[in-house]
Amino acid sequence: MAQISALEIHRSALNDGRSGFSAATSQLTTHPENIPMTRTFQNERPSRLIAGMGMVMAYIWLAAVWPGQAVPVTNAAALAAAEAEQNDLLLAPFYTGTIYPTPQQATYQDKFAPLASVGLVLGKDVKPDDPRLAYLTNRIQRYGGTTTVATAIGDAFPTYICVGDTPTADAILKDLTVPDKPEGYIIRSGKQGDRTVILLRGKDKLGLLWAVQSFNQLVTRQEGRPAARLAEVTDYPENAKRGGIISLCIPGYINAVLSVKINWIDVGGAYTRRVPNIWRKELPERDKANVKMIGDILTPLGIEWYANLNPLAWVNNTDQPRCKNEEDFQALLKYALFAAEHGGGFSLHFDDARFPIHPDDVKDFGSAKEADIYLLNKLYKALKAKYPQAGMMFCPPFYWGPGACAYTESREEYLKALGSRTPKDLGIYWTGPAVTSSKIDPSQTKWINDLIQRKPLFFQNILFNHAHGYHYVTDPVRAWPEWHSAAFFDEVEAYMLNVGGNFLMPMITLADYLWNPKAYDPERSVAEMAKHMFGPETYPALVQLNEKLSFFDQYGSRPSPAAARDILVMEQRMIEVDAAWSNALAFHPGAVKALSGMAWSIQVQKNFLTGLKKNKDLAGFARNVEPERKRAEAESGLNAKTDTFLSAYDFMGGGAAQPYAYHCEKRLATWVHGARSGSPAMKAPFQIEPFPPERDYQLIVSGQDDDAEAECGIKIMVNETVIFEGKSGFVREGWSRRTFTIPAAALKRYNELKIVNLEDSDANKGPPFFMLNYAIVRKLAEADK
Repeated sequence: MAQISALEIHRSALNDGRSGFSAATSQLTTHPENIPMTRTFQNERPSRLIAGMGMVMAYIWLAAVWPGQAVPVTNAAALAAAEAEQNDLLLAPFYTGTIYPTPQQATYQDKFAPLASVGLVLGKDVKPDDPRLAYLTNRIQRYGGTTTVATAIGDAFPTYICVGDTPTADAILKDLTVPDKPEGYIIRSGKQGDRTVILLRGKDKLGLLWAVQSFNQLVTRQEGRPAARLAEVTDYPENAKRGGIISLCIPGYINAVLSVKINWIDVGGAYTRRVPNIWRKELPERDKANVKMIGDILTPLGIEWYANLNPLAWVNNTDQPRCKNEEDFQALLKYALFAAEHGGGFSLHFDDARFPIHPDDVKDFGSAKEADIYLLNKLYKALKAKYPQAGMMFCPPFYWGPGACAYTESREEYLKALGSRTPKDLGIYWTGPAVTSSKIDPSQTKWINDLIQRKPLFFQNILFNHAHGYHYVTDPVRAWPEWHSAAFFDEVEAYMLNVGGNFLMPMITLADYLWNPKAYDPERSVAEMAKHMFGPETYPALVQLNEKLSFFDQYGSRPSPAAARDILVMEQRMIEVDAAWSNALAFHPGAVKALSGMAWSIQVQKNFLTGLKKNKDLAGFARNVEPERKRAEAESGLNAKTDTFLSAYDFMGGGAAQPYAYHCEKRLATWVHGARSGSPAMKAPFQIEPFPPERDYQLIVSGQDDDAEAECGIKIMVNETVIFEGKSGFVREGWSRRTFTIPAAALKRYNELKIVNLEDSDANKGPPFFMLNYAIVRKLAEADK
């Protein structure tokens, strides 16, 4: 059976041992008496070196033959093949018994079709070298089966799969048709004599691809033999464009995104990014290889994709593109044409570093508005002249709004000109009212639509709940249904996630939501996603890893005196993290390492701990605290001998303490976001001497409310006692102080002050937040008792 060679690009080098694995399995199945017994395991969890549970057919077979007996370790070839299979990224998505994204209609049977030997009956719309067919045959072969093209259903094979429009299967379909929806498909099963017949049929090219991908998720092993769970599926997507800005050059990413029916991709990293002037030189061989590889896979499948280029300089504005310069134009055009040559579109990004523009653009055009419109129209015309079907997209420097903007050039005038003076099929990016937006009001969507005179391509720069805004692989993503009205997805051309290494997994939950919004459940979706990508047996270990690594969130990955006090605690916790990571790698280490993003997240915290241990004197922090101490003396009468002063550095759990000066005097501050965010509470320790206290104490807090109209609700606790709960009472865009009473009965010798954000929000940036500058704990004077 013909295969598309591009599929093999993503196989690990260890997968070259696949033939050895098959040979070893054959030896075990036919001559178990010849296996050299080098070691035994009795009621013991399989080691990573030998195999993960459910992964090595030989072990499964032997366990069935010799129940309750010691399982022998095979010869070296079988061991090598077992480890190769553990690291085979194309074994994912792993079998969970269901299809993901959640289908519109699916009925799962408790029956399985054998796949050891399969006959393929091809419809008139499917050729033997069809790449969609290659995904099907590749999947069956990876799980130990064989496939052969058959002209009709007969007696040669126990199972037949009819792929596409096959008249021989019409008797099973009867009056049932494929949903009359773009990308719709059906999966059906029946009997012809004693032969199992499975039907995969699509409404269109992508519909058949999704039928194959859904069927592949039902492929597993039963008693060591390849099989597929039977299911009756009628399915189609609710949203037309489902995708993201994704670096498909990372091994395994293409297989992952196709398995969850993503159909629209802006390939970040297709072209070398932000290296000064590299775009002016000959197209790098690395970039050519990347784009060709992506085109070889995605274009024949019918996936819409774009090669992403950001040519902006970050240091010297003379490295910026000169929009009227013919050499610069031809340099940019070569990137667009190369992508189009391989079936893709061109995505030009002018975000974050467009200003100041090149002096030549100032002379030739006077503004980025005029320079960029001139360049875009010229590029579009040249691209379309050679490749009329190629698409083009643009991320402007003003890609957010109507929130605050620091650029001196008018954002509204720029976007308005972009809307009226560029072709309407030029896609334009927007991130919502801010660079990282959460809830979006319909008036804000109308603002951008009116300006650019088309629906925007919405990309979400979402920040998740862990350090640096990371997502840990088992975190439920509630944002998709909570942040947007149902109408929002009709008001944008596409909705995508700006995907970095830690954001591939939440993007897959986004694919689940966009496919079938009414069925989306955050907890179910993330669990199902993790089980599909890393195996059901891996999921509990990933949950434990999330729990262990989340301990470090309270430090914000930034050194502080409060963090330095916990170095020994952090070292012990990191040992627990390493153990949890080892457990997570026990079954499918290749997939976990390549796709989960957790290795990077762990290393970030290790780097933080290493840096903290090298910075124990904290002299720099002392210098930053001293101005705050002097303010407390002037504003609140701080007495260093009798009062306890707590700077923003002394609090953990909120945003990492740093200077803050938005519409206010610059001060050191930390803050807490909503109750469902990654930083909902901050806490700081303080000591009472003498103990027990003779009378009540005071808590003086210097802080400010967020910049939204509504006040942020907070709760202040000392140990288990609530000393305040309600709207904060602090001013907006300025610093104010409030005083609270701490009852003597609430105090211990060693205490914890905690401030909690009460607002029901998962936003990790922007309102609702409460910001703290400093706190003072003071014993009430005798006269104030």
